[in-house]
Amino acid sequence: LSPLFSQLPMETITKLMTINERIELLIQHLARGRQKEFAERIDVNPANISTIVGTRKTKPGSEILEKIVT
Repeated sequence: LSPLFSQLPMETITKLMTINERIELLIQHLARGRQKEFAERIDVNPANISTIVGTRKTKPGSEILEKIVT
């Protein structure tokens, strides 16, 4: 996280983050920052994860969100 956020409570930080940033945070914590590992864990194509957290920053579809939360 940005040093700018370091003094804020986590609840406030997550309110300021986009869905893409939240997914990126999950990848960092659950898959040691590895997009491919995260994609395999939730059973989606790694290219889909790349478009969500990569430079394109597309919004995740409901199918991917459902796989993340289940």
